[in-house]
Amino acid sequence: MTRTTLSDFIIALLDLLEAEGRLLRHSVTRTGAVLALIGVAAALLLGALLLMLWSLYQFLEPRVGTPAAGLFTGLAMLVPAALAAFAAQWLKR
Repeated sequence: MTRTTLSDFIIALLDLLEAEGRLLRHSVTRTGAVLALIGVAAALLLGALLLMLWSLYQFLEPRVGTPAAGLFTGLAMLVPAALAAFAAQWLKR
């Protein structure tokens, strides 16, 4: 018959804490990398959207004039903004 002492419990607890700490560090590192990649993707997406809107403005300006080109480009920006707002409301539920 073996006797379990208090020191055996403490050693087992410290081993468990060490293993959980390694797992936590791995999870935090992975989450940080994913968040960094999401940030890069969001920045690239924003840049692409701005270039597309600028191109639309440049295309419309000689055809309809500066004020109307600005108006149409602004309306074109409202479409993805509205879609994002509706998606956020839908995900909030």
